[in-house]
Amino acid sequence: MLSIQNLSFQHHAASHPALRNISMTVEPGMFVGVVGPSGSGKSTLLRALNGLVPHFHGGKLGGSVIADGQDTRRVDTAELSQIVGFVSQEPEAQTVFDTVVDEIAFGPENLGLSQRDIEQRVGNALQTLKITHLGERDIATLSGGERQRVVIAATLAMGSRLLVLDEPLSQLDPWAARDLLETLDELRRSDRVAVIVAEHRIDHLLPHCTHVLELAAGESSFGLQSRQAAVDTLQRKPALARLAQIVGWPEIPARIEDAKWLHQRHGPALIPATREVSEAGTVRLEARQAAIQQGERHVIADIDLTVPPGTIQAIVGPNGAGKTTILRVLAGLQRPDLGTVQFEGTPVHELSGTFRQRSIGYVPQYPASLFLGETVREEIDIALEHETAGRTTTEVLEAFSLTGLADRFSWDISGGERQRLAIAIAVAAEPSVLLLDEPTRGMDSTARQSLYAMLDRLKRAGIAIFIATHDMDLVCTTADRVIQLDQGRITSAGTVSEIIGHDPVLQTDVARVFGPSFLTCDQVEAAVEESAALTNRHRVMSPNLVLKARI
Repeated sequence: MLSIQNLSFQHHAASHPALRNISMTVEPGMFVGVVGPSGSGKSTLLRALNGLVPHFHGGKLGGSVIADGQDTRRVDTAELSQIVGFVSQEPEAQTVFDTVVDEIAFGPENLGLSQRDIEQRVGNALQTLKITHLGERDIATLSGGERQRVVIAATLAMGSRLLVLDEPLSQLDPWAARDLLETLDELRRSDRVAVIVAEHRIDHLLPHCTHVLELAAGESSFGLQSRQAAVDTLQRKPALARLAQIVGWPEIPARIEDAKWLHQRHGPALIPATREVSEAGTVRLEARQAAIQQGERHVIADIDLTVPPGTIQAIVGPNGAGKTTILRVLAGLQRPDLGTVQFEGTPVHELSGTFRQRSIGYVPQYPASLFLGETVREEIDIALEHETAGRTTTEVLEAFSLTGLADRFSWDISGGERQRLAIAIAVAAEPSVLLLDEPTRGMDSTARQSLYAMLDRLKRAGIAIFIATHDMDLVCTTADRVIQLDQGRITSAGTVSEIIGHDPVLQTDVARVFGPSFLTCDQVEAAVEESAALTNRHRVMSPNLVLKARI
């Protein structure tokens, strides 16, 4: 189905290749996970499979890609799209029509199918992705996660035998992510379809993979491996493998049930560290009884919340629950039909545009919408143009680990790198409130750690931070408080342990093994280190205590 031989590619303006000597063969029934840090070449590899590289992204291509017998260098992208179903990192840029059914029907119509066959394919795709209820909706009214599922449905409706998805879980809630991976797994088990997915959320991805390809700086040290072999060689270990290393289990568990058994049998018994939770101060931004309606449907209703300085709050919930709408209302980009939103006592809609933008930083799900320049350096130059803080572009680039990308075109960097750039643009104005919509979208583990450290610095500087996300690791690592949303209404609110630790869907793999007091591998590691330190102190003190007892 797919044969890649010695594939190399270098963008025209790049100083080094994006891909070097990649070779692999993919057969029907295989589910290949492509993993690696941001900028490692994952998206470039996937774009080479449907001819976007090099036909659209100009550059120098070496080696060959043969998809279902077609050489991608000699077949145009329109013809290749019938062979390779491709879902990009940014589904916002992949839709053409206004309504969901029209978007899904577009591909089958271009194949010249009968109206009956088109309707059957559209219905099957809607049902497979569990979005039948969205069929008549205007795409512009959908959430990012809903739009992502529509694009995937449109790809499935084409009937392609090779499905290629770039970060498909990045905007999906835990329910939708699980359903999508199970659907892809069922399709590849039919032996008619091969699936290739590039993804940073490897804990979700790996259980469904038959094979794994890890990239680093455009290269693959081990080539295409079975999933079992890849777990031993991956640079970034999945949670269960990392837990085995941290606590010293004799084997790496394949499932949560195995991990629970190992924990019961081998321990260790751990005491959770006390987590410091910021106390709310004077409210910077607040919503009272805020509501937005679209026709008969409440997008959000009866929203009461505050955004105090020096705190991080996260809002979680299913796709379409209204999380993005709440952020837009708080940012003053959408005026509520009912209720009020105030910034330091003044209605947000009464603030001047310039003052509001400098006071309330907002990073949307589609980070490229903030880009105004050509290169990464120009984007920061523009963001600092009217600032008086005295910071330089160089300092901002360094703070967000963007120095090495400074002269790259903004649109040519990876999704995770674009996300970092968008956050840098928003923070450059030194706002007192920062609103982030899916800020870890496309980020690798290194970029995530940088983001966590940055959020902690901003929080300690007194900035009020409010995050809408499906990323439970982000929530468990950074948030002081969690707000749960469903169908536009707040259903619960509390500490991270209260909300995430006890919810059977939102709960992390770590919490499923160690209980709600432990939510991340880092928390387990810290507890193991503290336990070891206490043991060592006890050993040092014991002889002295014995001597005193004898005296």
